[in-house]
Amino acid sequence: MKTFETRVTNKKHQNHLKNYIYKYRHWQNVLTLIVINFFKSENRDYKYFLDYGVIRACVADTKGDKKKIETIAYIKEKYKDNKLYQDLVNVGQELKTHNLVEIVKRLKKDFSNYFKALKDYKKNPNKYTGLPQLPKTKKLSELSNYSIPLDSYNSISFKKKNLVGV
Repeated sequence: MKTFETRVTNKKHQNHLKNYIYKYRHWQNVLTLIVINFFKSENRDYKYFLDYGVIRACVADTKGDKKKIETIAYIKEKYKDNKLYQDLVNVGQELKTHNLVEIVKRLKKDFSNYFKALKDYKKNPNKYTGLPQLPKTKKLSELSNYSIPLDSYNSISFKKKNLVGV
């Protein structure tokens, strides 16, 4: 994975960029909260929220992949009154779906690592200082250190006047 750093000196552009990054982080936090809450309450639907095809279709309000039409319709109907789900969809519609897919992939990897660590902990508890923890939400106040994963298009753009493009 390649990373880069950019500095923006124009205050107007800085505020626009921070607002955009804030939305990505907020979206990631809402998704993390949904998955954690469902996992802790033993609601098996948490797996659907780690499926980028399902989440992309829900956010974009499309039918989605033929194999997942029933799952997508189920999620849209069951959680249409859930405030976290509504926030996930509303904020997600303001962002680029291909970048949201990469965030879902990253969160899925975090949960996969948690399950691997938990399995290993049960076999070798002496390797750990304590029980492995679930992935956590990130502080929204720490916007100076956040990465937006880019997909294979290797691009990010801003809807308002394309102020910043990579």
